Amino acid sequence: MPADNLISGLTDVVTFNGDVSMWDVSGVTSMQEVFHGAKAFNVPLNNWVVSRVTSLAAAFSGANAFNSDLDSWDTSSVTTLAGTFNYANSFNGDISTWDTSKVTDMSSLFVGCSSFNGDVSSWDTSSVTTMKRMFMFCTVFNSDISGWDVRQVTAMDNAFRWNEAFNADLSSWDISAVTNYGSMFNGATMFNQDLCGWGDKVAGSISSSGMFFGTPCPSTASPELTASPKGPFCHACPPP
Repeated sequence: MPADNLISGLTDVVTFNGDVSMWDVSGVTSMQEVFHGAKAFNVPLNNWVVSRVTSLAAAFSGANAFNSDLDSWDTSSVTTLAGTFNYANSFNGDISTWDTSKVTDMSSLFVGCSSFNGDVSSWDTSSVTTMKRMFMFCTVFNSDISGWDVRQVTAMDNAFRWNEAFNADLSSWDISAVTNYGSMFNGATMFNQDLCGWGDKVAGSISSSGMFFGTPCPSTASPELTASPKGPFCHACPPP
């Protein structure tokens, strides 16, 4: 059986926890939904050769027990990480070394990852166009991502929604391409960073409804983008 089909055959196997650690997957190009819904699966996979894989979309989505380090994976061919660890509740494995330079889609990547607080500071995000829902319900994540290149990102809606730990400084992000900030920090109960520096970069015709609602920001109002200066951005923004 071709490797791609063998991998796909595991989809939604709720009780699967077989030892696949020594499988030869070097010819596989897609691991989309490979362990999707495999709630019991927690086998080390760091030996897998994934250098040809282009899609890890929803690969561990709903794999509630999975918590293996994957720092040896060569992800240089991957273009989508959409929903990769979606509701993988136990996952806090090492993925700090992943090559994400070709990834364009990080939407819902860590949604519901209630244990994840890994170091992703060195990820190359320069090709990413969507980060919507990326850390939504990722309730302990507070790692430094201030150095990320987000110049191509157009969608940030719900990115940190209901993340109860996040309070990293994102003031240096170039968000000039973003068109949707809707509920970006909604319910992020620790976030209170001053993002007034975004005002000079943000476009005037974007969605920002509920951007800071439910945060401890001094000002939780949605930014007024036709004002001068634009704002507030969590804090009231003084005139230049």
